[in-house]
Amino acid sequence: MHYLITLLLLFLFFRLGVLSEVLHKLALSPWEVHYGLLALILLSLVNVRLLAVDAGSSVSRPAAEENLPACAGLPGARVTINLNLGGVVMPLFFGLYLAREQALELVPLSLLALMVAVVVYPCSRVSRRRGIVIHLAAAVTVAAVGGLWLGGEQYLLAAYLAAVVGTLVGGDLLHLSRLMRLRSAQRRGIFIGGAGLMDAIFLSGLFAMLTAELLRQHDLIPQLL
Repeated sequence: MHYLITLLLLFLFFRLGVLSEVLHKLALSPWEVHYGLLALILLSLVNVRLLAVDAGSSVSRPAAEENLPACAGLPGARVTINLNLGGVVMPLFFGLYLAREQALELVPLSLLALMVAVVVYPCSRVSRRRGIVIHLAAAVTVAAVGGLWLGGEQYLLAAYLAAVVGTLVGGDLLHLSRLMRLRSAQRRGIFIGGAGLMDAIFLSGLFAMLTAELLRQHDLIPQLL
């Protein structure tokens, strides 16, 4: 269902002409788009092990609510933390690539990314089966509106970077300790950005740009602020 909704939204943005307008404003050539997507797909298959950490010696209340086995959090239990290149590194690289010739105001951008993280954190939850489940709508809305408000002429780039960084921090990194206790009980590792092309980190940035452009085209932002 997650994949179907994503494809339907992309098709809707395409039919509305928003997707082509975003690519035009970002000055991306067809080969940049094609090679970028190819790199994203291929690197989504690559996970890099960062470290192995001790999951802790006790089970917190939130972890216990997940019906964890009694062995959860035993001393010496270690969990490996892995980084998916397509789900984390490539979205950040895309942002840096797009910003290579742009003059961005770092203070407003940092504040916007912090706002996204603050909103995303309580809207995310740790699931026994799916790991960290992130509410994309919250990240996309805040990043898109904030990008139009604070990003000036670079509102697309501001929305993308704020969504990607805010989702990474508020959705993934701030939930790592709880996820480590869960994965320790399951004898499984943690994969940040593990969904690759369909991970919330990349999708939040993509849909933030598309939503910002849709709001800009229909002049909706003055009504929202």
